[in-house]
Amino acid sequence: MSAPRPWWVRKRSLRAAALAAETGLSPLLAQVLINRGIRTAAAARAFLEPRLTDLCDPLLLPDMKPACDAVLEALRSRRRIVVYGDYDADGMTAVALLVHFFSDLGNPVSYYIPHRLREGYGVNPAALERLAKQGPALVITVDCGASDEKAIRFGLRLGLDFVVTDHHQTAQDISLPWPVVNPHRSRSHDEWRGLSGVGVAFCLAVALRARLRNQGWFGRVAEPDLRRYLDLVAVGTIADRSPVDRQNRLLVKRGLEAMGETRWVGLRTLMEVAGVSTAEPSAVDVGYRLAPRLNAAGRLGSAEPGVRALLARSPEIAFRLAKDLDRANRRRQDLERQVLEEAESLLHRSAALREQRALVVEGRGWHRGVLGIVASRLVERYHRPAFVLSTTDGLTVGSGRSVDGFHMVRNLGKVSHLLEKFGGHSHAAGFTLASAGVQEFSDSLSRLAEDCLGEEPASPPLVVDAAIPLGHWELESVRNLQSMAPFGEKNPEPLFCSREVRVVASRVVGEGHLKISLQAGGLFDGIGFHMGALHPLEGELVDLVYTPDINSWGGRERVQLRIADIRAAGDGEELIFFEDPRGQFDILGAEHE
Repeated sequence: MSAPRPWWVRKRSLRAAALAAETGLSPLLAQVLINRGIRTAAAARAFLEPRLTDLCDPLLLPDMKPACDAVLEALRSRRRIVVYGDYDADGMTAVALLVHFFSDLGNPVSYYIPHRLREGYGVNPAALERLAKQGPALVITVDCGASDEKAIRFGLRLGLDFVVTDHHQTAQDISLPWPVVNPHRSRSHDEWRGLSGVGVAFCLAVALRARLRNQGWFGRVAEPDLRRYLDLVAVGTIADRSPVDRQNRLLVKRGLEAMGETRWVGLRTLMEVAGVSTAEPSAVDVGYRLAPRLNAAGRLGSAEPGVRALLARSPEIAFRLAKDLDRANRRRQDLERQVLEEAESLLHRSAALREQRALVVEGRGWHRGVLGIVASRLVERYHRPAFVLSTTDGLTVGSGRSVDGFHMVRNLGKVSHLLEKFGGHSHAAGFTLASAGVQEFSDSLSRLAEDCLGEEPASPPLVVDAAIPLGHWELESVRNLQSMAPFGEKNPEPLFCSREVRVVASRVVGEGHLKISLQAGGLFDGIGFHMGALHPLEGELVDLVYTPDINSWGGRERVQLRIADIRAAGDGEELIFFEDPRGQFDILGAEHE
């Protein structure tokens, strides 16, 4: 077996029994909640059953009031509104949400999303010139615009007006002559910090509806039911890997519920083509089936098929567009494999590259749409920041992904003299630079990574919620844990450890996945993705870390384990038990970047 990652098992909290008694929850569920920083009965109820009435006031977002003033003025004068978005799933769902919203209000509205390969990310002057030729308009940016001051000032001179809504971090927070609604601005309420681009757009719609209601607008048109828009919020938030905590948890949980009865023909058709059941869609369905298909269009160049699919009203048109997205996703997978293989080949051939504390790999003409995915794969494999660059005609475009402890945007800011443009989050960013500066960029980022992380990369530990006998698991105990869904960033699926379990059968299935049967009072099936090299294991005693799940097949339900790590029992590796009085994830009280 391969050398295991460290297993860090949380110690049992003395508070768990009291929390279980106060709430009627199982002691194990109470323990896992405490592990997430949830220590009171009120906090547990708010977490497990978030209500839309708990949604914070959107006016707590910076510049929301002047943003509403600008939009209301456009609505009163029936001025054309253009929603200018990003080409990823977050941007596409944000565009679709506001186009649907303004259409429901009966106001003229259109949208614009730049072509990834020809125009790049964000607001660009050429696009604004085209929009200005169509007449005066209020341009509302979604999931972009915070770093585009120069382009927007150019647009103002063309007679366009602007409201910026974005969630990307910028190097500085300055006052501008137009509203900038961004949860990362210094005056923002902490509850909003993790919002996605579509989440910010939804907040704008909520604030606008309240203002319109107060002004008696809905005597003329029907009041939009914004609960019916939450499915778009859930898709964009999950696709962008925004933290599923605070306000996002409420939006995603209720949004997944809305997906089961979605009013949007295009979203329902895309779910059908992607094999997502409308009965009980999950965050996993969105993250691994819907989001890749939506993202594929923008990654290959034009996000137009994705937006048109989300806006489609005809089932026939929606089906054709959904099939186009399905084919685009297969093409994206092929490109990703090609670039990843070439990047790995560069690392394999160069010890100097492999030894850098921050990996920087550059290829000629690599498809820009898959650079971020490839960077993510390198982070998963090498446990260090990774930057994947593509150079064409003297210009280099790159995407970076990071690990905890290395803030992507802050560190790119330290080499901003080398960059023409950059932006992103703490763990992901995009940038452009002249190809002549690539070596200096690589050396500088490696030094910065050493300063932040130390010299040697370490395999990240698996943080285990509890060590528990495998025979504990029954359908009801697994269902209890699933009440913590939706899972995602800042609310990871619970992990458990069981020791000295007998493997009675093992085989390799699919593309190198390990399927095993385990004996522990009864038989338990387990699946270890990409662990096929560990076969055969029949007859061995093993320790394993896993998430319990429920497998439904042929009308029957059984507990199934999704294995995160497995090793021979008694191989000398000890469990590390630790306690953190605030909770390892502390999702309700932690400071957010």
